[in-house]
Amino acid sequence: MESMRADILIIGLMASACAVDTGSTDTVEPQGEALGQTSSSLIGADIDTEHTFDLGICIGDLVPAGQPGAGTCAGAACSGTLIGPGLVLTAQHCLRQIDFGDPFCKSTFTTEPFGSPIQVTVSSSVRVGTPTWLQVQAELLPPGKGVCTDDVALLILAEPVPSRVALPVHIDVNRDLARDQPREVAIVGRGSIADFLDLTTFELFEDDGGLQRRVQQHIPVQCAVDGIDVCQVVDYSSPPSNQFTSPAGYLVIGGSVSPGDSGSGVFDQRDFGTPTVIGVTSAATFGADGGLNHGLITRLDTHRDFLLDGMRRALGRAAMQLK
Repeated sequence: MESMRADILIIGLMASACAVDTGSTDTVEPQGEALGQTSSSLIGADIDTEHTFDLGICIGDLVPAGQPGAGTCAGAACSGTLIGPGLVLTAQHCLRQIDFGDPFCKSTFTTEPFGSPIQVTVSSSVRVGTPTWLQVQAELLPPGKGVCTDDVALLILAEPVPSRVALPVHIDVNRDLARDQPREVAIVGRGSIADFLDLTTFELFEDDGGLQRRVQQHIPVQCAVDGIDVCQVVDYSSPPSNQFTSPAGYLVIGGSVSPGDSGSGVFDQRDFGTPTVIGVTSAATFGADGGLNHGLITRLDTHRDFLLDGMRRALGRAAMQLK
């Protein structure tokens, strides 16, 4: 049965790429300390103060006034990328519930919200300090509902982010990543800093590290498929085969992403000096040691029409940030 527990990282039902707050300041679901297993990349990556186009997303209420952490996110948390003054690119699984299927890629998004309200911050963390929150005016979703094929979304903000606070980055929807595959990518996200999956109980232990903005560069790209070739990776969260076959639409990278990184922007390393988004962080797989071994990235080129239509609606043709 290829159940693929990448759903552990893709949504906060068992544990998630949308990090879920359980009330602990050190860990998120389940409570307790991380077990010392880490991977490279955003797990343990450096805190980033430069790339302010990376935004934090809170799905749910804020901690009430008078309580510890007042004003921080009390709900699930994701990442997003500012691609227009008032437009944020993120993952659909941060916004919608999932009807899980077997195998995993038969799962579909439902119409039920994952949580509400949805708020966005340019501050460096959704869990630490006193984040400044921006309200979301509208959500735009692609017409498709496949979890493995349609995990992108756009958020239209009620007010634009001032240019003195953060500048939008471009997106590339024309580059066929299966034909023109990058060698390495960079990711800016807000995920956990340590993760371990107990392969007996399938409980995920994690240290969220405050879900602060972090950057990791030179992450190797392993494969991209176009519907003809097959990209198969080791995944010990997919018993009994312990393999996951990536569908067309994913870019498979080295172990890098963790709970909280969902929706974060993925960039070709060669162009990271002038960042252009080529993908959105969706899910991850696990190795035999219980650590993260692959990241699954939804390619923007497979959603060209949706993204262009959404940008025209939100920004107008003159303001579109395209490569």
